[in-house]
Parts: sequence; C-alpha cells; structure tokens
Amino acid sequence: MNKNLLLFNLLIILSIKAISQNEKDSLERSFRNIQYSDTQRIKAGHSLAKKFYLPNKPDSAIILLDQILAFTNSKKLRKWSINSYGTKGIAFLYKGNLNEAKTNFEQCIALSKEFKDTAALNRGYGNLASIHYKLGNYQLSLNYYHLVLAYQKKNNMESEVCKTLNNISNVYSDLGLINLTKENLLEVKNIREKLNDTLNLPHTYINLGNVLSDQNKVDSSIYFFKLAENISKKNGQLNLLALVYFNLGEIQAKTKNYEESNKYFKQSLALREELKDEIGIVSSKYGLACNIFENGRTSEAKDLMEPLFATIQEIGDAKLIISIAHNLYECYKAEGNSKKALYYYEVSNKNKEIINKEEQNKTVQQQKMQFEFQLKEQKLIKEQQIRNLQAAKKIDEKITQRNFALLFGFLVIALASLYIFQRNKLRKQKENSLKYLLSDFEMKALRSQINTHFIYNALNGINRFIYEKMPDKAASYLSKFANLLRITVEHTRNSWVEMDQELIAIQLYVELESLNQQEPINFTIEVSPEIDATKTLVPPMLLQPLVENAFKHSAWMNSPSFKLGLFINLDNGNLSISVVDNGPSILEKDIPIKNEGLSLATKNIKERLLILNKQEKSISTIELVQENTIFGLSTISRLIIPYKYE
Repeated sequence: MNKNLLLFNLLIILSIKAISQNEKDSLERSFRNIQYSDTQRIKAGHSLAKKFYLPNKPDSAIILLDQILAFTNSKKLRKWSINSYGTKGIAFLYKGNLNEAKTNFEQCIALSKEFKDTAALNRGYGNLASIHYKLGNYQLSLNYYHLVLAYQKKNNMESEVCKTLNNISNVYSDLGLINLTKENLLEVKNIREKLNDTLNLPHTYINLGNVLSDQNKVDSSIYFFKLAENISKKNGQLNLLALVYFNLGEIQAKTKNYEESNKYFKQSLALREELKDEIGIVSSKYGLACNIFENGRTSEAKDLMEPLFATIQEIGDAKLIISIAHNLYECYKAEGNSKKALYYYEVSNKNKEIINKEEQNKTVQQQKMQFEFQLKEQKLIKEQQIRNLQAAKKIDEKITQRNFALLFGFLVIALASLYIFQRNKLRKQKENSLKYLLSDFEMKALRSQINTHFIYNALNGINRFIYEKMPDKAASYLSKFANLLRITVEHTRNSWVEMDQELIAIQLYVELESLNQQEPINFTIEVSPEIDATKTLVPPMLLQPLVENAFKHSAWMNSPSFKLGLFINLDNGNLSISVVDNGPSILEKDIPIKNEGLSLATKNIKERLLILNKQEKSISTIELVQENTIFGLSTISRLIIPYKYE
C-alpha cells in the first residue's frame, strides 16, 4: 500500500512538472513567434521571466528582459518597458546586486512618470525604498516609503498600507527610534483588527510585543504575545507559534523566572525541530543553555553551547556568534582554561567590530534624522510666532478700519447685486436669442431637406409602381419613404445624432430620388476605417441638403456616367465630409444666387455653422470647389465640423 501511495505521489509530481514545462514551452513559442502581435509577445516574455526564471534563474530572467527591452525600443512601445525594468530590478535583487537593482528601479520610475502610470510609479518607489534600506540609506528609504504610503491611503489600499507601515517601522527600529516604531505598529494593528485580518495579525502582535519588551514593559509585552499565541494556534501557523514561545521564554528569563522560561524555550524547540528550522533550533537551544549558565552550571552550559557555536558560525549570524562566544569565554574563564577563553574572546571582539560599524552608521543616520526633526520643529515654532504676530496686527487693523469696512462692504454688495442682476438679464436675452436662431435654422433645414417637390416626386414614383401593377416595389418604396420621414422628425429633436443613422437617411433619400430617373444612380458612401459611425455624432440635417444640391445642379444625372459620392474622413482632428459628383459644376453656370454659387439650403447650412462655432468654440466651414477625383473632374461640397463621439 505504501509503495502504491509513493507511486501515486510520484505520478502527480511528474504530471505537475509536465504541465509546468508545457506552459513554459508555450510562453517561449509565443515570445519568439513573429506572427503574434507585439503586445502578445511582450506579455508572454514577462510571464516567462516571472513564472519560470525568478527567483531561481535571475541571470536567465535578465537576459530575456534585455531582449524584451530591445524589442520594445525598436517597436516604439516604450510604455511596456516600465514592467521590464521593474522585473529586471527584482532579478538583480535575487542576485544580491543592489546597485544594478537600484538603477533599474530608477528607470522604471522615470518611465512611469513619463507615461503617468501612478500604480507602477508607486511600486517603483516601494522597491527603491527597500533598496535604500538595505544599503543603510535610511532617510531616503523613509522618503520613498512615505510617498508610497500617501498613494495607498488616498486609494484606500488598507492591506498595502499595513505592509508599508511595517516597512517604515523596521527602518525606525533599526535607527533605535522605539516610539516611532511603536506608533506605526499600533496603526497597523488597528487596521488589521478592523479588517479582521487574522492571517497577519499574529505578526503585528509579535512585533508590538518585541517593542514593548525593549521598553521593559513586561506585562504589555506578554499581553500581545498571548494574543499572537491564540490566533497562531487557530490558524495552524507553527512557525509563528514557535517564535511566540521563544519570545515569551526570553521575557521570563529577563525577569529571572527560569523555570517558566525553560518551559517556553522547550515548546519553541519542539516546534522548530518539527519545522526543521535550523537557525530557530540553535536559538531555542541557546536560550536553554543561557538559563543553565545563569544558574551557575557553567560546565553543562559550555557543553550545550560548543556545538551551537559551530553551527551558528556556518550560518554566519554575527549577533548570535558574539553572544555565544561571550558566554563560552566566561565558561572557560571560570574553568581556568585561558587558551580557550582567549579564542572565544577574540571571536567575540572580531564580530563586535563588524556590528559596531553597522551601529555607527545607524547612529549617524539617527542623529541626522533627529537634527532634521529639530530643525523642522524650530521652523514650525518660528512660523507659528510669525502667524501670531500677523494675526495680532490684523486684529488692530480691523478695529481701526471696522466702520469704514462696513460702509464699503454695503456699497460693494449693492454694486455687486446690480452687476449680477444686469449680467443675468443679458445672459437670458442671449440664451433666448440663440434658442430662437437655432429653432429658426432647424425649421429652415427641415424645409430644405424635405421640400414639397421631393415629396411630390417620391409619391408620384410610388404611384407609378401601383399603376403598373408592381405592388412589391410600391410597398418597398412606401416603407422607405415612411422610414425617411420618421428619421427626419426624430432627428429634429436633437442637437447631435449618430452618424450611421444620418447616413441611413441619406441612402433612403437617394433611393427615393432615383425613382424618377431614367438610369439608376451610381451612389457611393465611404467612411474612413478610423471613424466609428455608430459612436460618431453629427448635427442633424446638415449632410442631406448637400446631396440634394448635387441632384439640383447636375443636369446630366440621367446619364449612365453620372456618379455621386459621400466621403467622410478625419482632418486634423475634425470631420471632413465631402459630397462629390461628376456633373457640370455649379461654378460654371449662370445661376442667379450669391457669388459663392450656394443654394438656399447651403446658405442655411452656412448660417447654422456660425451658431455651431459659437456653441462648440470650433471653426466649422463649408466650401464649394472643383477638383480631380476618382470620378474625374468633379464638383465637391466640402464640410468641416468638430469630431464628436460618444
């Protein structure tokens, strides 16, 4: 049965590895496949670096990310480089190359600012804060962490706020600023209790317990450790439970309650042995050995500490090496073994030098910060004194000028009221005038769009189908005529309508107009692919009158070679609408209208454009020209209006 179970587990592991390898191969193919879009290839490359190369293969990740950066630069997709630089910085962190990691995070931040990607910018700030903390640049680390914290609080990212506050408390703790450390941890505690974040609350309680222990507040410290113990047990978080027992053991040892201390150290040791936590095992055993040493059993303590010292030297924990070496020095000194005592004394001092350098750096940073805090405090006091003096001066000025101010105030209020009344009156007059003009032009446009001559011709054509016993055609065109009337009436109620609906109305108009023509009209509508006709808006009753003009002024439209087209494009951010026909140009005819050669309908459009320019603060125009087009020499009515979309 055990063999079958082992075989089953082995098959599961192999299956998972096969699936993982297949996913990796798929991502590599996607990244290399030139038939995929640029963004698909970049996304595949990023997934490959994060899922399969980090954290175990940072060199492979860096090579891949350099290839992605070269690709994004060649394709002018620099925005995608934000993610590449951020991931590359993390890869260098795994390699332990802090300076290269810092350089890449700075590149990530610069691009995030350029493309206004605030989420990526704050991730970059967080990573840079972590780098400066590891480099011992505590003030810079705090500056970046506070930028991240402000962003997270603004966006109600409470879980992320807790992580950043923890990082800030670590900086303050390293600087020995215990009160600031506690202040930040209490804020974390309050947020996590509000969120009922039972998974992370034990960490916070343990951190608070340690801070209070450093302040010799034993009862408060034990209170938080007990809270952490209860939740860790419920969650099954054995590593945290082991840490809680170890800390409780240390507190009891401080108060010389060695029996209670040993109980907690043994509980932590049992859990750490179960978890195979090598450093934790050494720490718990060392705690027990220290209690034995404090009870005067130096020989027994020495026998326990010697193997622990060998283990911890391999691990390289300088603080623990100093502590164990010092106690071994005391043990051998008590036994009179000067050679061994001297050896452990030298080891202890050597590691103290390393620690002292770190402590000196921290002290400098701490003094620098305290000095900066003092300067800020002095500046605030000085500013407050200046504000107090200014306030006192203002009070004196107010007393001496009060009567004059009251009189002047009444006068200002009266003048302001009169001005506001006159301004509102003029604005109302302008609004009424504009509404009247708009209504007038809408009615003019409606009359020019559906004139009696067109209605007569359309109905006459439909009647001809009935007379010639063609009921299907008669019904079809009657439906088109009704649909055109419906669309036109609906559009008169709105200032802007969807372009596709306006084009449907024009198509219906041309089909009905062609009823009385000997030859079918060759009519084309072309909309540029970059324009979405279903979301683009146009003023109603502007396009159809231009098409009507083409019918009016093209005398040879019954000719098979007559062509009519409506072309819509973008022109410098505006809509360019051109009605093109290859009939004789109105410019060549002696038609008794104004010298621009515009019909009455076109004049109405021009007047409407003046109103539109005032409303939209735009420059809408209409022109009539002759140019060579795909139809040959053509007459073009070109309309330029704002590009507006939903």
